[in-house]
Amino acid sequence: MDQLLELRRKYFPAAPRPIFVGVVWPSTLLSFDRGPALAGPNLEEAAPESEAATVQALADALATPAERERLYALIDEPRLADQEVVELAGLVAAALGATVQSDLAEGAETGAPDTKAVLAGLDALSVLQPPSSEDEELPEGGISDGTYAALPQNAGVFRYLDPRWALRLASVYQMKDRAGKVGWHGVSALVTDILAASSAPLHAVGHSYGAKVLLSAVAASAASRKVRTMLLLQPAVSHLSFASRVSGRSGSGGYAAVPAKVERSILTTYSGHDRPLHTVFHRALVRAKDLGELQVAAVAATLAGDPPNVYAALGGYGPRDAGETLVQPLVEPGTPFPPAGRHCLVGLDGTIDRQISGHGDVATARMAWLLACQMAD
Repeated sequence: MDQLLELRRKYFPAAPRPIFVGVVWPSTLLSFDRGPALAGPNLEEAAPESEAATVQALADALATPAERERLYALIDEPRLADQEVVELAGLVAAALGATVQSDLAEGAETGAPDTKAVLAGLDALSVLQPPSSEDEELPEGGISDGTYAALPQNAGVFRYLDPRWALRLASVYQMKDRAGKVGWHGVSALVTDILAASSAPLHAVGHSYGAKVLLSAVAASAASRKVRTMLLLQPAVSHLSFASRVSGRSGSGGYAAVPAKVERSILTTYSGHDRPLHTVFHRALVRAKDLGELQVAAVAATLAGDPPNVYAALGGYGPRDAGETLVQPLVEPGTPFPPAGRHCLVGLDGTIDRQISGHGDVATARMAWLLACQMAD
């Protein structure tokens, strides 16, 4: 905030004073820097409160006390053998199926996963899991046959899985669902009221799943007036959110209609150094039929690389198939951006020189400058 105001005073001294409206929403299930949701491979650094909240939400959604008791028992184990992984996957799928809405998907994903989809996600994530001993090699994610019907005869698919990887996967679905609901059913009314109450421009800014909150809010808004701009900082949504067509589903991306509700620019940042969104997100959402398709293209549009599959995150790889412009590196404060008066969708890659060094690295002068430019447009 202070950086934004300082930049406006320096470069846009005649600009009117802004009014900031913040939205606090229940996003406590997610801890990107620590915790099971989308953290790094060292699960010993997991945030206990985030872990406990994820397990509690899953347990509350299960139908019987016996299922809840078994969920807690499996999660408490340090490592799970194959058959226990299958059992845990079934419980996670049942819990997500009872809570996750299918109509809030923004890309190729299709609502809550079934047991096979949970197993596929765990298989894809397992390549990120460190060995349990010096003699154990890392499993190669995305190599199973996609059926899992032969387990435990198919022994060794998961070796000995840390059950908290299941919490990572579950939290992706939980938070995507929660953010969509909060935006669609709550923040949309706020957006509508602000646009109706004043003729002043409304600039929307969101980080991580907060970007999904804003996208859902704008999509659901009944306002007759448009939002002026949107700034999506490392958004935890599909890179195909704005796509005119999405392979694997009928129609366009879940937020393909949003650009028509935005008067000027939609800027979205991404980075190859955002491990949660560049490495983990698309693995957690992978389906059994997609295993084996995790790959990196030989030629990439920007340094972050091309999306490895249809589930890749917007904050990891930037937008695709939506008439977008991809830019690298990020512009420095004082450099005019984006082109004034234009309606455009721009992806900004912060990989070079670690301009965006991680998922939470967004409270910087470069990010403030992007917003300052939008507010001056």
